[in-house]
Amino acid sequence: MHFFARRADLFTNRFPAWFFSMPRIPQLRYFAAVLLACWIPTGFTAHAQNRTDVLKREATLTFLTELQGAVRVDIDSGLRRAWYRSARAIAPVGADEFLKSGAAEFGWSDTLDDLELVDDIRRSRSRHQVWQQTFEGIPVSGRTVRVNLDREDRVTMVMSAFEPVKADPSFDTRPAVTPEQAIRRAADGLASGRANRSEPELVIHQPTDPHLAWEFLVWPESEPAEYRGWVDARTGEVLAYVNQAIEKHGHPRNDEPSPVKTDGAGYVYDPDPLFLTGQPYGSPYVDADDQTNDALDAARKEVVLRDISQNGDGKWILQGPYVRIVGRNSAGTNVYDPPTMDSPDTFLFTRSDDRFEAVNAYYHIDKSQRYVQSLGITDVQDTGVDVNPMALTQDNSFYFPDQNIILFGSGGVDDAEDPSVLIHEYGHALLNGAAPGLLSTQEGRALHEGFSDYWQGSYYRYLVETGQAAFADWRWIFLWDSGEGTIWSGRYLDSDKVYPGDLCTPRGGSCGQSALYDDGMMWAATLMEVWDTLGRESTDELVLLSHYYLDAPVSFADAANAVIQADQDYFDGAHLGLLLDVFSNRGLVDASAYGPVIGHEPLLSTEMSGVDVSLTATVRPVSSEISGVELVYYGRTFPQVMTPMSPVGGSVNTYE
Repeated sequence: MHFFARRADLFTNRFPAWFFSMPRIPQLRYFAAVLLACWIPTGFTAHAQNRTDVLKREATLTFLTELQGAVRVDIDSGLRRAWYRSARAIAPVGADEFLKSGAAEFGWSDTLDDLELVDDIRRSRSRHQVWQQTFEGIPVSGRTVRVNLDREDRVTMVMSAFEPVKADPSFDTRPAVTPEQAIRRAADGLASGRANRSEPELVIHQPTDPHLAWEFLVWPESEPAEYRGWVDARTGEVLAYVNQAIEKHGHPRNDEPSPVKTDGAGYVYDPDPLFLTGQPYGSPYVDADDQTNDALDAARKEVVLRDISQNGDGKWILQGPYVRIVGRNSAGTNVYDPPTMDSPDTFLFTRSDDRFEAVNAYYHIDKSQRYVQSLGITDVQDTGVDVNPMALTQDNSFYFPDQNIILFGSGGVDDAEDPSVLIHEYGHALLNGAAPGLLSTQEGRALHEGFSDYWQGSYYRYLVETGQAAFADWRWIFLWDSGEGTIWSGRYLDSDKVYPGDLCTPRGGSCGQSALYDDGMMWAATLMEVWDTLGRESTDELVLLSHYYLDAPVSFADAANAVIQADQDYFDGAHLGLLLDVFSNRGLVDASAYGPVIGHEPLLSTEMSGVDVSLTATVRPVSSEISGVELVYYGRTFPQVMTPMSPVGGSVNTYE
């Protein structure tokens, strides 16, 4: 039996099946069919200021928040930092309406004159907008609002760093310091030598104590750092710096690639020698200052190097559509000579040759990107990332988000020799590509580390479970690079922490560097619990999709809700029960805030007069049992009609 909705001059419009808990937006100019399911409830002028002093005032966003059902609220200001659409809620059509209706709760003007749309990305089943906070037409640094919408342009998740600018009437928005004076003042105190510098931008710095400021980036020669800094545009005072580089723990020639590309061949480690052989760190698998031997040579495999290029001299170089092996460091100085070969099939080196690291890095990062694209995600880091596999002499590696470059270190086991380090650092690039700006908070940096550990762990777990690695404990991150804990501690994905009490970064205040990694492992281990059931591809796809929903100030709870929303948008909530179980056990979501998952074929956006409309819905319980299902539709003047739907053939999940 079919359910028929009879109404004269009926208009139907595709409409998702959720109930909106915020005030309705007036003057809806269509009739919309909506399904409701009822369920049983269960429950960062001191001109002489030195660099050390400045760095103590790193300008990270700090918000203490708490979850209140489907919202995350700033404890100090009372403003909303995040809004999640649970299965109980329907948001209004379009971002403008939502932003206007939620102005009081989020703190912006209901005329939206302090918000400017700066990015609008449409994907196959979701849409993601970024709104920049402004003050008298000037951007407020680091303060954006991300509005996520479903394929029907209905708001699904909002993240906000908006903070009202507390400026007195005499606040002057005319700069008295030139951009050149500002960048010179700042760089002199920060970089003792050569440095790359960006063009300064005029912004409002710190809305609660506002300064008109010049914002800029500095990449010093003396250290692997990417400093974002602010100089007062009225007084020239250096306000703050933050190092946003993310760490793991020459003869002239024409290197410009030509359009000619082909596949080449080279030797790599895949996985690293310890995982491949199952042997402990010790002879013959010790680093031994980059020396090779028969065992380490035997651990290599010959692979295809996809789409490498010829340079202007006709030599083959490791530059392709997704990876470019470069010799420069972040300050723009050439510190490494990437390999150039007469034939594309001769990138066949041992680990004692510094060109081996370039081949290993090109192969693994290119492979990781091609895997991402195989999941249907073709718009994150798809224009390629720069990689210097031998940029640093220290035992550490860094991703620089504004340059989109990864620099690898050669201390201990060279980082670019170990695929786990390569894949981890590329994880930072993937997350930043979809959700730039997360590094402005401690919790955002911890989330970066957690996802990157997960990304490496997911690949190594796949190798183990498909018989491509003899060392079975995929939870050990950086096994060879750490010398199995003898060079440095490495990391292990066994965290059982619960959010937020067991973590440092969500509580604000000063968390040591180690807390970023310790807290991050909680997120990585949580995602691995999802992997236990869904496997590699489904979990990886969900997590990668979820990044499009995120913005600063991000929390782990936001990240969990983003995974749930991605599941609803792209998989019709097929994994909601599992995700709620895993995330609620970790304190990341309130499962009771989620009602049942309702699915139905969207009605056509067309005018129908005097006709019957047939609708069948599938309703799956999540946090409690289903007691009934009703069809609801609205008219121009908001008459609301609820009509009970009947189970099909006695089914408790299908209704007509």
